[in-house]
Amino acid sequence: MAALKMSRKQLARWILAGPGAIAVAVSVLIGMPVWFPAGAADVNHIMMPMVLAPAVWGLAFFYAVLSDRLWRVGIVFTLLLASHVWFAISSGGWT
Repeated sequence: MAALKMSRKQLARWILAGPGAIAVAVSVLIGMPVWFPAGAADVNHIMMPMVLAPAVWGLAFFYAVLSDRLWRVGIVFTLLLASHVWFAISSGGWT
């Protein structure tokens, strides 16, 4: 049986488009209620991240798949992940 051979670039793209895009979407989901404005009934800041999570995942996935510069994708994903996790921690929701 022939072994599946992937180049480093293909492996990096696979990691960024798969688990990386999911991690970014989940971090945006948990951090968005901090910066998203509340609606009239104080419900929109909780509901809208759940509605927008598939769109965020799709944008992250296609950005990782279609970009020529994977290092830039990694930097953008790291910044999004770190900032939204920081938003979630600093809001007092995890203490």
